[in-house]
Amino acid sequence: MCTLLKLACANPHHALEQTTPMRHLMSPALTLQSYVALLRIWQRVWSALELALHANLPQQVPPHHLPPARAGLINLDLANIGAAGPSPKTLAVLASAPCRFDAQGARWYGLAYLAQGAMLGGAVIASQLQRHLGLRPAQGAAFFSGNASHGPSTAATWRQWQQWLDAQDFSAADTALLISAAIDGFNNITQVFETCEPLLDQAAT
Repeated sequence: MCTLLKLACANPHHALEQTTPMRHLMSPALTLQSYVALLRIWQRVWSALELALHANLPQQVPPHHLPPARAGLINLDLANIGAAGPSPKTLAVLASAPCRFDAQGARWYGLAYLAQGAMLGGAVIASQLQRHLGLRPAQGAAFFSGNASHGPSTAATWRQWQQWLDAQDFSAADTALLISAAIDGFNNITQVFETCEPLLDQAAT
């Protein structure tokens, strides 16, 4: 299943990585002001994704396979950076970004795949934040560094989660649904990032 998901999501994943917010996040020229804007964009995405996953957890899924709650880490990061509250203009841009995730039924597994994989990608981003801005988890990079209960074992957790997903018995119809959900999830996040690009322009002024 994970091989199918990886192949199906390759292009949507690449498109997401090419968005201006993601390129800013990985850039050596990243400023603290831009990073604050990027955290707010991620907060818009992750809060909605987390809510959908927690609200639609299938009964047969053990709680420990639910992607760990991380949205609160963004608030912690913003506080540790000393960021001021968002301006009305910032709130308006964020509110205009469509951010809805359908995690009903088999679609839950596709979105959970996206969320778990994002934790692994976050570790790469965390290393860039430390290199470019000098930020460690306790200084404003907790969200990208992974949940405190996983810490350095993020990669091992991802491998175990993949093994669990591959062991599930999905019908052809459910397989199509969960793959569609993962693709839709990547496309949704890409659309949010594109909609919120003006926040990076505000941060640069």
